[in-house]
Amino acid sequence: MVLVGRVREESILDELLMACMAGRGGVALVSGVAASGKTELMNAFVRHASEAGALVLSAMATRSESEIPFGVVDQLSHNALLAPADVREIQEAIEAGVLLADVRASDPDRIHPEHAKVLARLHIALTRLSRSGSGPLVITVDDLQESDRFSLQLLRYLARRITNQPVLLVLNVLSETTTGIPLFLMEIVGQPNTRRIRLEPLSGSATAQLMANFLESADVARLLPEYERLCGGNPLLLRALLDDHRGGPDAPGVRAPHVADGYRHAVTRSLRRTDPNAAEVAYGLAVLGLPRVNALVGRLLSVETEALERCEQILLRTGLLGPCGFRHPEARAAVLDNLDPARRGELHLRAARLLFIEGAPATEVAGHLLAADAAPDPWAVRLLLEAAERVLREDQVELAAEYSRLAHREADEPHQRADVTLMLAQIDGQGSPVAAVRHCVTLTEALYDGKLNQSQAVQLVKYLLQQGPSEQAESALRHLCETLRQEGVATTSEWEAFRLWLGCTFPLLAGRFTPLTEAPGQLRDSTNPCLQASRLLDGVLRGTLSEAGIDAVQEHLQTLGLNETTLEPLTVALTALVYADRQRAAAAWGEELLREARARNIPSWLGVLSSVMAKATVRCGDLAAAERHAAAALEWRPEIKYALATQALVRTAGGDLDAAGGLLNRPLRSAVLENPSGLYYRHARGHYYLAIGRAHAALMEFRACGQDMRAWEMDLPSLVPWRSDLAQALIALDRADEAREIATEQLSVLKRAWGRTRALTLRVIAEASGAECRPPLLDEALASLEESPDQVERSRIHGLLGRTHRLLGDAEAAGRHLRRARQLAKDCRADGLLAGLPSEDEPQPVPAGRGTELIGIEDLSKAEQRVARLVSRGFTNNEVADQLFITVSTVEQHLTRIYRKLGLKHRSALQSLAEGVLVDSC
Repeated sequence: MVLVGRVREESILDELLMACMAGRGGVALVSGVAASGKTELMNAFVRHASEAGALVLSAMATRSESEIPFGVVDQLSHNALLAPADVREIQEAIEAGVLLADVRASDPDRIHPEHAKVLARLHIALTRLSRSGSGPLVITVDDLQESDRFSLQLLRYLARRITNQPVLLVLNVLSETTTGIPLFLMEIVGQPNTRRIRLEPLSGSATAQLMANFLESADVARLLPEYERLCGGNPLLLRALLDDHRGGPDAPGVRAPHVADGYRHAVTRSLRRTDPNAAEVAYGLAVLGLPRVNALVGRLLSVETEALERCEQILLRTGLLGPCGFRHPEARAAVLDNLDPARRGELHLRAARLLFIEGAPATEVAGHLLAADAAPDPWAVRLLLEAAERVLREDQVELAAEYSRLAHREADEPHQRADVTLMLAQIDGQGSPVAAVRHCVTLTEALYDGKLNQSQAVQLVKYLLQQGPSEQAESALRHLCETLRQEGVATTSEWEAFRLWLGCTFPLLAGRFTPLTEAPGQLRDSTNPCLQASRLLDGVLRGTLSEAGIDAVQEHLQTLGLNETTLEPLTVALTALVYADRQRAAAAWGEELLREARARNIPSWLGVLSSVMAKATVRCGDLAAAERHAAAALEWRPEIKYALATQALVRTAGGDLDAAGGLLNRPLRSAVLENPSGLYYRHARGHYYLAIGRAHAALMEFRACGQDMRAWEMDLPSLVPWRSDLAQALIALDRADEAREIATEQLSVLKRAWGRTRALTLRVIAEASGAECRPPLLDEALASLEESPDQVERSRIHGLLGRTHRLLGDAEAAGRHLRRARQLAKDCRADGLLAGLPSEDEPQPVPAGRGTELIGIEDLSKAEQRVARLVSRGFTNNEVADQLFITVSTVEQHLTRIYRKLGLKHRSALQSLAEGVLVDSC
C-alpha cells in the first residue's frame, strides 16, 4: 500500500532508526485519531527497518486481550524468527510474572519489588537480542492504549534503560484517549529520548495524490472538494471511497463519489477504533438525527458539557463528523447499524421522552417511538395518532400506518383503541375500500359495548354508510340515535355536520330517526369545513341558500388544501355546485383537485373525486370526460351508482343502447334507490327507456323520482329535472297537453341562475307545443344556455329548431340549425342524437294535419300504420302485440317493413317523424 502525505513523519522515524543503529536508543510515540494512518505508517517503517537489518518485534494490543497479563509481551516473543532459547527465556519470565499477577503495590503508580524482578529478566532477555549480531532491536506496539498494565510497565521500564543501547520503541497510541494510559503517556513523553509524532488529517495535496491512483487527472481536480468533504482527511475513509469507485458503476468522467459498502465499513471500523466515550456521542447524535452535537445529545447520554465537547472534537478530527454532523447519510446509517439493537431501542425511547418534554413536533417524537418499537408512556398513543394524521396529510400513508399499528398495539383504553382503529380504517381505505372493512367489525362491537364516544360513533356510522346502505349501517345508526335519546344530543359542529350530511345523502334513513331531524343548537360561527360544506349542500337541496350565500361558502372552501381531512368537505361542496347548476365551476375546481390527487397517487381520492366529476362533466355535455371519470370511479368502487348512471347516460346519448341496457338492467337492492344516487339512477334508466321506445316504463321511473324528491323535501329541478323528464315521456305517449303543463310548472320554480336546467325545460315545453310556438321558446333556451358548456343540450335545441323550421317551410333556417346540431353531436360523440336528426337531402315533410298522424304514414299499409303509431308512442313490441291482438313476431315483421319504407335505421327514429304533429295550442 502506497503511503502518501507522511513524508515528515517517515523522516523522523528514519532519524530514530539511524540513531539506534549507531547505538543510541529511543522512543517514537506516534499519536493520532482513529483511522488517521498510524498503522500504515508503522507497517511501512517495519518494512524499512527490516530491510535495513534491524530485528523487529511487533505486537498489536486489543481491547479483548487487555486483561491478559503480559499479553503484548507474549506477542513480541512470537512475532519474529527468534532462537528457541531466546523465546524460552522470554516465556519463562512471562510465566513468572503471571504468577505474580495478583500481587499489587501499595501505590498503583509504583512497581512492586517482585514485579521489578520479572521486568529485569525481560529487559535482559530483550536487550540481549540487540547484541546478538542480528542488528538493532526495534519493538513496535500498535494501539498502545489497549495494552495490559503489565506490558505497559515493561515498556516504561525499557524506555528508561535504552538510552545507550541499540533499541528503538515505536508506539502507536490513540490521541486524546479518555481511558487507559494517562500515567504511561506522561512518563514516556517526559523521557529525553522520546520523539512525539502527531498524525494530522490528510492535506488536500495528499488527498489528491491518493485519488490520482484511481481517477483521471481532470476528475481529481473536479472531485477533490467532494472527496475531502466526505472523508475529512481520514485515510481509511478516503481509500474506502476510492475502492467503492473502482467497484462501482461509474467510469472515467464520474460526476460524484460513489458511496457504497466500503465507505460504510470504513465508518464502522473508525468508530470501533476511536475513543469509547466519543463513540457513544456518535451513537447519540445518530439516534437523535441532529446536524451537530449539542446539549440535547449530552442530556440523552448524561454527559457533562466539557466531556461532550472533547468527544465532539475527537469525532471531528477522526473525520466521522463535519461542520454539519455526519458527512454522509450512509455514515449515520453505519453508526446506527453498529449499535446493539437493545441499546439502540433504549436510546430511541429515551430520545422520544426527552423530545416530548422539549415540546418537539409529534412526528419527530413518533419517529423515535417507532424506532424503539415501544410506546409505554401514557402520552405516547395520543401522540402517535397525532403524528399519523400529520404524515397522512403529507401522503406518507405507509408511515401513518406504522404509527397507527404501534399505537394500536400499545393502546389499552377503549376510546384510545377506537381512535386508533378508525385511523387504521381511514388509512387502509385509501388503498381499497375492502381493506378497511375488517376494522369496522371491531368498531361495531365497541359501539354496542358502549366503548365509543359520540365523535367515534358518528365516524363509524358515516363510514359504514359510505360503503353503501346496509343492515349493519342502519343498525349502528339506530343504536347511536337511541344512545343520544337517552343521553341527549350534544350540539357540536361535528354532530351538526353529520346530521345535515345524512339528511342530504340518505334522507329516507334520516327521517326514521328523531334526533336527526330535531333542530340543533346555534353554531353560526363554526369554522368546521365539514359543517360548512354540509350546510352548503343542504341549503342548495332545500332551496334555502341564496346565490350570494353559495358564492361565499364556495369562495371560503376553495382556500382549503386537499388532504385526508378536507377531502370530504371538498367533495360535498363540489356536489353542491353541481346541484346548483354550476357545472362549469364544479368541473374546473374538480379538475384542479383531481390533478393534485393524481400527482399524489392516492386511489381513494381519485375514486371519490372522479365520481363527482362524472356528474359534473356529463352535465357539461363532455361525454368523453364523463365516461372517463365514471370508469375511474367504478374501478375504485364498482357499486357507485352515480358513476354507473353517468355511464348509462353517456352510452344512451352515444346511441349504444345495448351497452346502456347492460348497465341498467342489473338487479338492485331497494335501499340503493333510497337516496339521491338512486334518483340519478332512475333518471338515467328513464332516458334509456325513452330511447328504446318504452315510454310507459320511462314514465314510471320519472314519477318515482318526483315522489321521492318531494317526500325528501329536496324538490330541486337542477338535482334531477323529473318534471321535464316526465313531460318527455308524456310527449312520447301523445299526451302533449299534460307534458306542456308539467314542464311549465317546472319552469315556474326555476331560478334565473340555473341556466342549463332552464334551457332543457324550455326545450321540452317547445317540444310539447305547436311548431309555430316553438322558435321563441327555443331561442330563449339557447340564451339561457349561454353560460353553460353543455353542448349536448345545445345539439338537442338546434335539432328541434331545425325540425321545426322544416315544418314551417323555412328550409334555410332549418338547414342552418340542423347543421349546427349535427356538428355539436359529432363533437360530443352523441351518435344517438345524430341518428335522430334528418339529413339535409331528406324531403321536406308535409304535415298531415292536426292530431297524431305520422309523417309519411300514408306510404304504409293499414296494419303497418297501426303498428307505427303505437311504437312511436313508446309501446314495446309485447305491448303492441297485446293492443292489436297479434303475435310479437308479426310486430317485428311489420317494423322491418316500416323501417325499409320510411328509410329508418332503428325504432327511436320513428319519434322524429312525429315532429310534424300540430298540437292543439301553444
